[in-house]
Amino acid sequence: MRIKINVYTILFDVTLFCIFILPVHEFELKGFILDKYIFLGLVIFVYGYFLIKTHVASLIEMAILIFAIFFCFIRKDVSFLHVISIALIYKLIINEDNLNHIKECIVTSVMPYISLLFVGVYSFYYFGAEGRFLHTAVYDPNMSGLSLFCLFTIIREKNRTFGNLLLLLGVVTFSKSYMLALLLFYLFELLNSKNKAFSINYGILSLLSIALMVILSSIFIIKENAGQLHTYAEGFNRFFVLFDYSNYFRFTLNTNVIYIYKKFPSKLLTGIPNEEFFHLNYLASSANDIIYRRIRPHNYFFAYFQIYGIWCIPIFVYTYKTFKQVTNKSNNSIAFPIFLYLVFLGIGATNYWLYLSIFTLIISTDFAYLKRDNCYNGS
Repeated sequence: MRIKINVYTILFDVTLFCIFILPVHEFELKGFILDKYIFLGLVIFVYGYFLIKTHVASLIEMAILIFAIFFCFIRKDVSFLHVISIALIYKLIINEDNLNHIKECIVTSVMPYISLLFVGVYSFYYFGAEGRFLHTAVYDPNMSGLSLFCLFTIIREKNRTFGNLLLLLGVVTFSKSYMLALLLFYLFELLNSKNKAFSINYGILSLLSIALMVILSSIFIIKENAGQLHTYAEGFNRFFVLFDYSNYFRFTLNTNVIYIYKKFPSKLLTGIPNEEFFHLNYLASSANDIIYRRIRPHNYFFAYFQIYGIWCIPIFVYTYKTFKQVTNKSNNSIAFPIFLYLVFLGIGATNYWLYLSIFTLIISTDFAYLKRDNCYNGS
């Protein structure tokens, strides 16, 4: 008996398995990153499969492969091979037949419902932790918020009423980011229903967001010096507090990254490992009279900037090109909330988060819109 392997289904199902089923947080507490290596192995296997099948690799793909190997060598960490995931997802989605196959696999897969079952399991296990009542295996409230938003919108494409109920239930994550994503989702849905959908240039918005991060850093520093910041809030109070220390640490970190590279410009060529960054960030915070907290950049540009230095620019551009392939008027209700997660939390553009984001956009894409947009853009 011959077994037929569908790599699109495998990619989708394993992505959801790593995010919703595997006990990621418990592994991390013990120092394991099994989920990352499972997904890395999957990406290498699938990418190799398509290379053998098509015998074609673009110059950009080859550049990414060389770049990934280079960073594995200089940083002595094989996990940098995950950059290949960007090349693979772009290789998949530039082909219209692949897009149709992926969408079909998502529609027919039962994994979203299995994942939902495990959301219930982990919500019960972590119930009430940090004042939140809906959790995923990754535990982190920001990552949980994005993953739940994507999962619920995928389910909504299968069952609209059930998906809407789940999206509303997500409010008990008490995440400001999730609440904003939910409001924007239904706002764009309303515009679509009234034929008032409009195009968004995410490239320009991405550049503006970098400037916004710097401006917000200055605002929060001024607020903190004036004693106008609130302490960490829980429950529904989180929805009504903007100027708190959680956002203070998040935004001031971005300008610290700039300060560090100005002090150590040679690191622009190699990037900064996490442990070294924590130390340098402590020094930068002390020098600039900023309260220190051991966290990494949340904005996706500054997160890449910290890890890869100047080499973050081609990754930044290629990631944008990837999202652009499956973003148009028909799915701005999902694309824009995901974009905001990238800007304010840095989640959605790396490893299996990239795939979850792209899969969510694909299932919600009106391909007729996509063809018209591509024709208009001359591509």
